[in-house]
Amino acid sequence: MRPRGPETTFTAGVACRPALVPAMIRTNRREFMQQVGAGLAALAYRGRREPASPAYVVGIGRRPDPYLATLAAISGCGQWPSSALSGRTVVIKPNLAIGSPATSGITTDPEVVRAVVDLALAEGAAQVLIAEGGPWGAALFADCGYGFFDSYDAQGRVRLLDLNLVAESLVPVPEGMAYGNLYLPEAVLAEDVFFVSAGKMKTHFHTVASLAMKNLLGLPLLSRYGIRGSTVRAGMHERGIHQAIVDLNRVRPVHFAVIDGIWAMEGKGPTQGTAVSMDTVVAGANAPAVDRVCLQAMGIAQGMVHHLNLAARLGMGPADLSDIEVAGDPLISRSFVLPETPPIVSMPWIHPRVFSPETGQSTNILYWLGPPGGLCSIRIALASPDAAALTPIRTVQAWTGMSSGVHFARWDGLDDSGRPVPGPGTYAVQLRAMRDLAHRQEMDAVSWVTVR
Repeated sequence: MRPRGPETTFTAGVACRPALVPAMIRTNRREFMQQVGAGLAALAYRGRREPASPAYVVGIGRRPDPYLATLAAISGCGQWPSSALSGRTVVIKPNLAIGSPATSGITTDPEVVRAVVDLALAEGAAQVLIAEGGPWGAALFADCGYGFFDSYDAQGRVRLLDLNLVAESLVPVPEGMAYGNLYLPEAVLAEDVFFVSAGKMKTHFHTVASLAMKNLLGLPLLSRYGIRGSTVRAGMHERGIHQAIVDLNRVRPVHFAVIDGIWAMEGKGPTQGTAVSMDTVVAGANAPAVDRVCLQAMGIAQGMVHHLNLAARLGMGPADLSDIEVAGDPLISRSFVLPETPPIVSMPWIHPRVFSPETGQSTNILYWLGPPGGLCSIRIALASPDAAALTPIRTVQAWTGMSSGVHFARWDGLDDSGRPVPGPGTYAVQLRAMRDLAHRQEMDAVSWVTVR
C-alpha cells in the first residue's frame, strides 16, 4: 500500500498555467479532459493573486509513471533548451546515495533519468553521461536499476560514469563561502557540458531537505573530502555543509533541475526515512526555484533550508515563492515528517577581518544560532583554501548551552598554548552547534580572518 498523508492542491500566491503536454505523452480523451479540468480548477482556486511577471517558472508533472511525469514537468516549465543541445555533452547527476531502488524513496528513478536522456538525444546531444560518485563505485548503478543504460543507445552516446575513476581539476571559487578552491571531476567542467541535476525529493537529517542544489554534494571525490575514513564528505560538513553546497553550485552551475518525487522520503532521510508516494516530478531551469517548489510540496517552511537562503542572498535564485510561476499539473502538498536536525548557525561575522595579535589587537566574532538553541563551540583552525580538513589550534568557546539568537565572542589571536598565531596568514573561525549531548549531530559554519 502506498502511504499517503493529508494533501492539498497548492496554488495560492503562486501563478499556475496548464502544461503544453508533449506529443509523445499518449493520453486518451477522458484523461486529457481530466488534465484540462484540473488545470482550470487550479486557475480558479488561486483567484486574482498572480505576479505581474514571475522571474522563475517551475513545471509539475503528476502521474504514477515516472517517465511520463518527467516529460510533463519539463514541458510544463517550457524551459528545456531544445535548440542549445546539438553537438553538446549532457551530464546528468542523479541522486544514488546507496544501492537501493527508487521505490525506497532514496534514489532517483532511472525512468526519470531516461526521460531526460531521450530528450537530450532527440535534440542532437553528442553524448549523455549519467554521472555519480558514491562510495560503492560502478556497482551502485546496477544496484539502483541503471544497468540498462550500458546498451541503451545503438550509437554508444549514452554512458554511465563513475566519478571516482575520472581525472579531477582544482577550480577556484571566487569569494567562496567555504572554499577558495574545489577539486571537481573534469568530466562535469568542460565548456560544452549541459549539466542536469536529477535529484530526489527527500528529507535530510542535516539540511532538512535534499533536492537539486544538495545533489551536487556527490560531485567531489569521496577519497579527497571524506576525511577520517567516512562514507560521507565529512570535510565539507566541517566547513559548513550549507556553505559548501552554495560553493559547488557556483562553480558547477545547474543548467536544468529535475526532482523525482514519484516515491519521496520523509523522516530521517536521506537513507533511513519512510517512502512516501507523491507521483510528482518537478522541473525547471533554476535549481533554487525548483527546490523551493519542492519544499512547498513537502510542507516545509521556506526558511528552513539554509543553503537556499544563502543562494538567494547571492542572487542565484528566489528568496521565496512570490517570484515563481508553477506550471503544468497542479502541485499537491502534504506535510512531511521531518528529521531532527541540529540548529542552524550563521556564518560568523568577524570584525576586524584583518588584525595583528603581536601588537595586542583582537577580533570580534558575532553569530546567530537558530531555534531552539543548543550547545555551541567556537574554534580557530588552520585551513588552506582547498584542503578538506581543518586543523584546530585554539578553542575560543568550549561547548556551551546557548539560547536562540545573536551571540558574541572575542579572539585575541593566541593559540591554545597562549602564543600569538603566526602571521601573515588566514585562519578559519569554525562555529559548531548541536541540540544537546544526547543529539551530538553537528551543524558547522565558517568564516575567515587574516592575521598580519
